[in-house]
Amino acid sequence: MSKKRSRDDQNARDQPNLAKRPRNLSENQPPRVKSSLVADDVDFPRGGGTNMTAVEYKSLKKEAMKEVADELFKEGVEKKSTKPKAKHSKKPSTKGKEKEVGHEIENDHIRVEFLNYKRLLVGTKVLCVITKVSPLALVVSLPNLLIAHIPLTGISPLLTQQLDERMETSEEEEDEESEADSGSDNGSKDVKPSKEGNGPLNLTTLFQVGQYIRAVVTAVHPQRYTGGVYLGAGVDKAARRVELSMSPEQVNAGITKADLTEGFTLPAVIKSIEDHGYILDFGLSDISGFLSFKNAKVSPPQKGKKLEVGSVVECAVKKLMPNGRTCDVTVDPAVVKTSLVSEASSIKAVLAGSLVQALVTAVLPNGLNLQILGFYEGTVDTFHIKPNGKYKAGQKVKARILYDVISTTPRRFALTLLPHLISLDARHSSPKEDTTIQSQFPVGTVIDDVKVVSAQSGWGLTCEVTEGVYGFAHISQVSDVHVESLPETSGQWKIGTIHRARIMSYSALDGLLQLTFRESVIDEKILRVSDLQVGVRVTGTVVELTETHLRVKLSEGVTATVFPLHYADITLKNPQKRFKPGVSVKARVLRVDAEQQRVQLTLKKTLVQSDLPIISKFEDAKLNILTHAVVCRLMEKTIAVELFGGLRALVPAKELDETPVVSVQSRFKLGQLVKIRVFQIDNEERKLLASIKRADLDYVPPPTVDDVGVEDVLNATISEIQKDNVVVKLAPSGVTGLLAISNLARHRDTGIAAIKSTINAGDLLTELVVVSKNEPKNFVIVAYPPKPKSTNKEDASGSAVTLHKITIDTVKLGQILPAYVIASKPFGSLVRIGKYLSARLFATDVSDDYTSEGVKAFPDVDSLFNVAVVNIDKENKIVDVSCRASRLRPADKPAVVDKEVQRLEDLKLGDTVRGFVKNIKNGLFVIVGRDIDAKVQIKELFDEYIKDWESRFQLHQVVKGKIIKLDAENRQIELTFRSGDRINAKSAAKRLGWNDFKVHQKVDGLVKAVENYGLFVEIKDSNVSGLCHKSELADNKEADVSRALEGFQKGDLVRAKILTLEPEKRRISFGLKPSYFEDDIEMADVESEDQDEDLDEPEDDEFLGIQGGGIVANDEQDHDQSEDDSDESEEQVVVTSSVPAALRNEQTEQTGQHSQQVAAPKFEIKGGLKWSMAELNEENTQHASDDDTSEDEPNTYPGKSKKKSKKKIQLDHTADMHNKAPESTSEFERMLRTTPNSSFLWIQYMSFQLQLSEIEKAKTIGRRALSTIGFREEQEKMNVWIALLNLEVTYGTEESVEGLFKEAAQANDSKSIHLRFASILDEAQMSDKAEEIYKRATKKFGGSAKVWTLFGEHYLKLGKLEDSRQLLPRSLQSLEKRKHLKVISKFAQLEYRLGQPERGRTIFEGIITSHPKKYDQWSIYIDMEAKQGDIGNIRGIFERVFLQKLSTKKAKFFFKKWLALEKSIGDEAGAEAVKSKAVEWTEQNMKAGDT
Repeated sequence: MSKKRSRDDQNARDQPNLAKRPRNLSENQPPRVKSSLVADDVDFPRGGGTNMTAVEYKSLKKEAMKEVADELFKEGVEKKSTKPKAKHSKKPSTKGKEKEVGHEIENDHIRVEFLNYKRLLVGTKVLCVITKVSPLALVVSLPNLLIAHIPLTGISPLLTQQLDERMETSEEEEDEESEADSGSDNGSKDVKPSKEGNGPLNLTTLFQVGQYIRAVVTAVHPQRYTGGVYLGAGVDKAARRVELSMSPEQVNAGITKADLTEGFTLPAVIKSIEDHGYILDFGLSDISGFLSFKNAKVSPPQKGKKLEVGSVVECAVKKLMPNGRTCDVTVDPAVVKTSLVSEASSIKAVLAGSLVQALVTAVLPNGLNLQILGFYEGTVDTFHIKPNGKYKAGQKVKARILYDVISTTPRRFALTLLPHLISLDARHSSPKEDTTIQSQFPVGTVIDDVKVVSAQSGWGLTCEVTEGVYGFAHISQVSDVHVESLPETSGQWKIGTIHRARIMSYSALDGLLQLTFRESVIDEKILRVSDLQVGVRVTGTVVELTETHLRVKLSEGVTATVFPLHYADITLKNPQKRFKPGVSVKARVLRVDAEQQRVQLTLKKTLVQSDLPIISKFEDAKLNILTHAVVCRLMEKTIAVELFGGLRALVPAKELDETPVVSVQSRFKLGQLVKIRVFQIDNEERKLLASIKRADLDYVPPPTVDDVGVEDVLNATISEIQKDNVVVKLAPSGVTGLLAISNLARHRDTGIAAIKSTINAGDLLTELVVVSKNEPKNFVIVAYPPKPKSTNKEDASGSAVTLHKITIDTVKLGQILPAYVIASKPFGSLVRIGKYLSARLFATDVSDDYTSEGVKAFPDVDSLFNVAVVNIDKENKIVDVSCRASRLRPADKPAVVDKEVQRLEDLKLGDTVRGFVKNIKNGLFVIVGRDIDAKVQIKELFDEYIKDWESRFQLHQVVKGKIIKLDAENRQIELTFRSGDRINAKSAAKRLGWNDFKVHQKVDGLVKAVENYGLFVEIKDSNVSGLCHKSELADNKEADVSRALEGFQKGDLVRAKILTLEPEKRRISFGLKPSYFEDDIEMADVESEDQDEDLDEPEDDEFLGIQGGGIVANDEQDHDQSEDDSDESEEQVVVTSSVPAALRNEQTEQTGQHSQQVAAPKFEIKGGLKWSMAELNEENTQHASDDDTSEDEPNTYPGKSKKKSKKKIQLDHTADMHNKAPESTSEFERMLRTTPNSSFLWIQYMSFQLQLSEIEKAKTIGRRALSTIGFREEQEKMNVWIALLNLEVTYGTEESVEGLFKEAAQANDSKSIHLRFASILDEAQMSDKAEEIYKRATKKFGGSAKVWTLFGEHYLKLGKLEDSRQLLPRSLQSLEKRKHLKVISKFAQLEYRLGQPERGRTIFEGIITSHPKKYDQWSIYIDMEAKQGDIGNIRGIFERVFLQKLSTKKAKFFFKKWLALEKSIGDEAGAEAVKSKAVEWTEQNMKAGDT
């Protein structure tokens, strides 16, 4: 059988030899004329020359060939009419009538052949259509039911080069990072590009299914070839056999510049992106293309988006530019699809896919012969002729070239006349139908009445499925038994017979359905993996048993897998005895992966026969649902069970059995079948909790919280009394409730101890209000509403009637309401009031006395108590509450031990305050007021040196200190815990800062550290420290400075001279040379006197580390502390508002509120965060309106200021029925399910978490957003990346920021991210970091003018004029010559705006001198001068402009501009003068035109 099949495959595509060329032609029949263009060019032809030009010779030759062709056609018609009929022919004469294909045979014809893998030679150019886009390749459909693939490296050389460069860049960045972070374990690593990398490496953004492309065959492999790239599951293995390339260099081989006439179509690759369009590469050495942005917007599949460099587009030539090196093209599908190619310089210049006008030269039984472009021969097979089409010799038709036949001499072409290929569209059953054949007849469809319309004896049958829809059945698919041939007029499958068929696949290019008549396949229930559904019972045949799995055949094309855990209900010791090849088994589908073409079965009899509902996906899970499961993992106290569809559930220890399970491993085994009941569903985490002990059919599930509603007033019975709460059972539902004992005591006006002694289990409590529901834990919070103290009904608050109405819009200051704790935060607690309102309760607002008995500054979650509203911020959706007795019961006038600190103004220098320890790292951070933190440096903790100081403190501990620093402007507070007699006035006074010093100033300082390269010195009474290099210690250059360094110790008092000072970079250097102090009093005498005097004043010298006249190490500092640690310990806490700084967009302040990140060095932000690209672009491009002045745009001059309002994030209220923005995690999640691609909503969600001080959650949400937003929503993803960068800069460390930046640069356009990140750092006044990023950008993107101009602007804003000016010559060395003028102009404009206008004026003078015809530069020059307000200079420039030869349009523009400037900054006389000049210029030009 196999031998027969191989023989059939070998001859499958050989066509009936019904139209062979006669060996002997009639003597009087003229020979066929061949075009000389077909022959190869000859360098030195024999014979004499000619006096005609090449154009004349070509024109005359075409005319002669046309005459010969007409003569030949005429003679052929005459001969046909006079030729006697053949003896065996019984058909009547059909002279002068149209003939259907298959009824006319010419003696002089070309044999029509179908394409097969043998005839598909390397070098063949072919038209194909994409049927699948995989990460590494394109799968395409070829003519005559063939398929092939184009690998990623076969798209274009530029795309391949990008892939190589990306890999090299990734390695280089990784090496740079390892060098920069040498010795550090926290450096982030670059993410290597994956197979499905972002940007141009993702083929799904460059191509789409159904797109027509041209390609060249590069390899044809043997029949059973299995190598090559992975094409994805479900792709026919035949696609691996043929490998194509669509590189324009190969496809366009043979095309010359002369062929690029209007309407000529060809593929091109995007070479580069310029200011106004794209430069295209045709693969030709002497010419390139240009595509404007406007025309590019219509190119599929990028409609509306920018084309990627390296992508290939189909284009049509519009015109050849005068320079002869560039041609203008369009990618408009309407033009490309309809453009006719009318001429070609040679046969090699005729491309597959070209639309041509053809002449029918012969009508044959299996196709047509055509002549195209007047010279070249072609054929059309029956697959590509219109159904029931009628053709006759001499008829002109439109045809599209499918491929070229390079095996013949001369080369000829295969063409198509099918309408869908002529229009390059998907084939429809009829012109009126909108649905395609593929969607109308999906794979697997069974059709009962398929009619055979033609037969190819050795190949297959062409059938009519319905009117206008055709299919093809290969000879191997017509029967389950072997068939030798398929005669047209006899047999079971002759023409006109009706058969039952099933659709196996679809040939997109031919528009044919591939059919099978085999009954075994037609009756097969499971044709593909996608036909299976989880839980379906099936019967299969054992194929083989391996050590790891069992393979079961379900149908001809579907094989499933069974793993050992699912062989049987029990563990089989000898599965080979049970599962022998060929044995039939009953199974149930456990899991289906259609994408990977994988099916997993279970053979467990109980599962196969189970009638219990199955859970195949998370949405199927319902509370109390009962089902079967298989133990798949054993843990220490819990087990994991597997459900259908790969879903898993967790069974906690207490739910394993009625009796405690001592050992899970001994009680359960892997693969054990159990019955479970789902009792908890976590929708957020998508987790299921199940119970085995509740799986009894008689089990009655407990009442759920759904049985009661929030604000219901119910009675309850006490079931348990706990330490702080009372557990109750609500009547009549039986739902469990939790009531705070403090709330019960307040309701009964008694103490907590007294209430505990009076209540017992079983007591009845009446009129409890349901405050909230905890659905995951299935209980509710209940409480007694507070008793109103006011007689005014409107002021009485907290009743069950009004509690549900409490929102941020209805709550009032001073209102007293019941609240319960929903989360514990570093600042205190987050509480919930009613159903919608959340509020902050700071630790300092819990009590008037922090140390009173029973006070919990951080109450337990679910604790219930009354609160008073003390602050409402509707703009930022923030409410603050207080539990202080002075707030709840002001009439009682309770004693206030710790005063309420609401703002910085409530504190003053020298005050003694108490607070709660918030963080213990590099000192203490203490909560001293509402959203006010203070720092205590290590040296201010104790009077003496304590090495293990951290163990002396714990979180939430109450501490007491005195304020020694209060900086209201920067919102910084410092405390000291040292005893009062050790704090002198100097330490309490404001310490000196960077701006208090100047170069050459002489200062006193302390040695902080001694290194082998110099000393680190800190100026006395300041935090300013810097390096004194070892070369600045001695005047004698030959002295041994290493010995001099040994004479210094940490803590030594020294006198130094400031040599350099850079406050913006926080850099300072010192000199200790004796020559610097020759004019001063001798230092030795001064020091001795100071030491003697200081013996009576121990405060100062002990503070400086000077004791008993000697110099010793300062015990208040860690001896092993490095320079970096010392700097970190000197960090100052910054007090910030509770609103996340990233949300204000006005002034972002560093916060010490988030304790987990205070330890690491942090970026200090003084500018606002920008959450989106738009806001960042505003900063980077705000000078664009000044720089890019055009003729059609209005100009802005002094006195007409144009203000740009900042874009702020507006809260989205549209998703709420009551015009309310989301205020909880569940509400955000619900909205995100409806609009998952909205970066605005994701960022709003992040800001919501920041308001709750949940920084890590905000970051996690940002990461979720990146993985959720669709890959095509590049702008939305970019907005989220910008938000994450701002968030990391605000709250992260240098390492984390750098890591995130590199990750963002890989995931987005790298250049844009570099510039955005630099802008963020500029806003944060981190100029050194921003400068570093700009330097990286100039190295990577040196060819971008924008990078250089923004870098120059950065320097100018810092006042570094020379650094900025040095960039201009550097940029000109890196940029293309065409960009030089643009960059020079930009730098000139920057000089006007931020530098020296005179220098900008000089640069512009050079520009207009060297480029006098660049009128846009004249206009920009005038605009710059207009902003200076000097009308005299402006008039001079205008006078010089009109010395140039201007068109009327240009002159009108400049006169209007001049007149507007005269009216705005000039005078009336000047305006009149301009009008006169305009009239004079017009008259002169009219006279010149007349002459």
